[in-house]
Amino acid sequence: MLYIKRFIFCAALITFFTNAFCQTDTGGVKKIIKDAEAYQNKYPAEKLYLHFDKPYYAAGDTIWFKAYLVMASNGAPSVKSSKLYVSLLNGARAEVVKIAVPVSSGLAQGYLVLDDSNIPDGSYTVRAYTNWMGNFNKDHFFHKQFYIGRPAADSWLISSSHTLKKVANGTEIRLSVQIKDLQQRPEGYKDVELRVLDGNKPLFKSISVTPDNGIINTAFTIPQSSDTGSFSISLVNLKNKQQNITFPFYSGMAQNIDVQFMPEGGSLIAGLYNRVAFKAIGEEGLGVNIRGSVFNSKNEEVSVFTSLHNGMGMFAISPQAGEIYTAKIWLNDSTQINRKLPPVKTSGLSLRVDNISKADSVVVQITGTPDMAGKPFSLIAQSRDVMYFGLPLTLNNGMYNRSVSKKLFPTGVVQVGLFNAQNQPLNERRFFVDHNDTLQVSMDKTPGYLPQDSIGVNLNVTDREGKPLAGAFSASVTDDAQVKQKEYAENIMSRMLLTADLKGNIEQPGWYFKDDSVTTRRALDVLLLTQGWTNYTVQDMLKADIEPKYIAEANNSIAGKVINFFKKPMKNAKVTIMSTLSGDLFVEDTQTDDNGLFAFTDLPAADTVAYTLKIHNAKGKVPNGSIQVFEPLAMWPMAAQKQRPAPWFYKSDPTLLNYLQANKQHVADNRKLNAGNVKGALLDEVNIKGKKAAKRIGMVWATPVKQIDEKELIEARRTTLKDLLYSKLKRFRISSTYSQTIFTKIGLQRQENYVYESTLIGDVVVDGMSFRRLLGDAIPGDPTGSGFSSAAPDEFFTNINSFFTRLSAEDVKDIQMMRSDVSYILSISTRGGAGPTLSGSSFGSYVYRPMPLQPRKDFYRPRYLVRNTSVSDLRSTIHWEPNIITDDKGKASFSFFAAAKPGTYTLVIEGTSLDGRYGRKIEKIIINGQQKSK
Repeated sequence: MLYIKRFIFCAALITFFTNAFCQTDTGGVKKIIKDAEAYQNKYPAEKLYLHFDKPYYAAGDTIWFKAYLVMASNGAPSVKSSKLYVSLLNGARAEVVKIAVPVSSGLAQGYLVLDDSNIPDGSYTVRAYTNWMGNFNKDHFFHKQFYIGRPAADSWLISSSHTLKKVANGTEIRLSVQIKDLQQRPEGYKDVELRVLDGNKPLFKSISVTPDNGIINTAFTIPQSSDTGSFSISLVNLKNKQQNITFPFYSGMAQNIDVQFMPEGGSLIAGLYNRVAFKAIGEEGLGVNIRGSVFNSKNEEVSVFTSLHNGMGMFAISPQAGEIYTAKIWLNDSTQINRKLPPVKTSGLSLRVDNISKADSVVVQITGTPDMAGKPFSLIAQSRDVMYFGLPLTLNNGMYNRSVSKKLFPTGVVQVGLFNAQNQPLNERRFFVDHNDTLQVSMDKTPGYLPQDSIGVNLNVTDREGKPLAGAFSASVTDDAQVKQKEYAENIMSRMLLTADLKGNIEQPGWYFKDDSVTTRRALDVLLLTQGWTNYTVQDMLKADIEPKYIAEANNSIAGKVINFFKKPMKNAKVTIMSTLSGDLFVEDTQTDDNGLFAFTDLPAADTVAYTLKIHNAKGKVPNGSIQVFEPLAMWPMAAQKQRPAPWFYKSDPTLLNYLQANKQHVADNRKLNAGNVKGALLDEVNIKGKKAAKRIGMVWATPVKQIDEKELIEARRTTLKDLLYSKLKRFRISSTYSQTIFTKIGLQRQENYVYESTLIGDVVVDGMSFRRLLGDAIPGDPTGSGFSSAAPDEFFTNINSFFTRLSAEDVKDIQMMRSDVSYILSISTRGGAGPTLSGSSFGSYVYRPMPLQPRKDFYRPRYLVRNTSVSDLRSTIHWEPNIITDDKGKASFSFFAAAKPGTYTLVIEGTSLDGRYGRKIEKIIINGQQKSK
């Protein structure tokens, strides 16, 4: 009995299977499919890909991107999310920049400005995700890692080499490092300190004067057991310590090669034929090609192996019970390491899949130990978040063979799982089905371009039969003299069809789509074998009974819950939302359901907005209740990347060096263009510093000494004002130990030193209104305050403490610590502008400030209507076109201007027909001759 796409067949088995054997379903297959369907309906997954304008960047540059967000099941535009979060994380995995961009019909576009004032040289990662993706494994997030360089005039270029030699107390490393300047000239006669570091811990230090050739030769010894994965080398000019540099050191020591063995299906089973995949990874996180043999405990060779691609390969073995197997691995002709294979199990099943021998079908073979005979099992296959078939089975004479038509599955990764009668997973295997249904993208362009020519590109998209297709695409044009496009880097096809379903770093994912040769298909099959045992199917199905932790932000909506004084849902309560959008007042009402839930959908999109929500009862009065808004939750920290990308200055590629050197001049050119109000150019932020003037706060004149600005307040989101002040103001406290006081420590510049002094805060002024005046209390330092009657001793403290606890950071626009003649005043400007409120008066309202959506900005496009010689044309990205839509005839067009000198450009176009098919095309554009006369 076969269950295909949730439908049941039995008579048609022979169509898809040979040597078929049916049995009555015990309920296992039905239950798995039912659970899977419930899970997939409740938790439909998304897939995300970002197309960037180029593969690397420098400080002062701008990262341009186009996002494609689709449903995993069919590649259609996501129906779950209308907002995408994109972050730039530094090497310490801290967010440097974070933006939110609107998603419409599964498409989004945006940019990250790499401000050269706060982007230091180092490794960075772009991470992108939707709030809904938080309910799945973090590997569903999109990541791109690269190194951002910012060369200075005195920057060094570094190259190094080393040799290894075993000695009595470890390994001797003979290291040679050459130092050059940016013009590739050796840096001779420099007093240089060289250190070898393990993380931040120094292991070795030497001081030398570089000779004419700039080469430092040294040697040091490390213990044989050292893990050099975190080793780095630091170079410092002792006469100018600002001239220093640190770069990763990869020793190449054999014991630091990570070799993993992954039996097909999950385990080595005694007496059964097993295929075992292997993967060897070096210190830099990349594959290392190896060869070797497998030996039993009697030192008898039982199998041999050789890497097929990027350190991965496969071999066969029939393990015996009680045996221990060891792989002797050769990294080169002289270096050998030994690694143990996984232990052999005496009982179990072996699941094999042959995806190579036949073009139209996949052969599934299950073998088992004698104790597995007669037991019921279920064979399940799923792809793209959809269950495609389920089959109950028993082993006949210890073996079960079936041939499954590839037509059952879409193009992409298929996961096959074997379950016992209790629906517990026993084995799993992944394989790739390719129907060669990617989009066919072609371009028409006129040959023979000159500098500053207008270049038109006509795009034509069809399926493999030549039928025109409508779709969404993006295009980048880069200068080959500055940008080297990696041939097999991640692209929209490799991401959506392969790596989005896998875990960890996949090296050169585009390589697996370069052709349809047997070698490529075998390497792809081995890659999926090395994914090992994931067991996510059943674990995810169990989530179907659990409410999602992260809400889906669809249709620019706000949802929440209203509860009464006793924390019970308040049903049929009227909820009003108000905001000011583009100068106009926006008001909308809704009503809570029986569970106290409410939602506002299809809200107007805006780059900066705050919403005020209020509740009313049937009589229009504010009830004694409160509002909870379901806000996006903070995502978990990004896991450490195993790869450490090489810095720009280490063994620098000439193309990369050209880009970095040209980038600074290009940034300066942009500033000139900005000054001339050229449309679309990015403006630099300007900080104006000067003497801080005193201003009137209530009845007192005071001078600002400390400010928490709007950006910091927005980033703090729903943090209470009290917690924010505790974190932002040094030693801020609200104390009631001896007397009710509020104090902090203020940093003051005194002559050459910056000192902190303990400071009592005499008053809190909110929107220009004093708490002490509101309470009728005397204000320290206010000569007009003597006529006020003194409030109860603890009243000021009680109301301040309550106010700070109730108010959140995003309810506030600005906080300033002010200094008057005799005391300090904390001045707070709220978004509502209603001034201070006493304790107990904030029921029934909620101010919600979602993360602002990034406003759209167009890529700068020079138009050479007249000859422009005011600035040099050093664009690395010649053109970025994020919004190309082909019509029903599969056609679209765009144009751009060439730069002001001859050269060769690379044009990359990527996109999708939004039905699960993807396409990519790379073309060269040659600019000949001299600049046109005008």
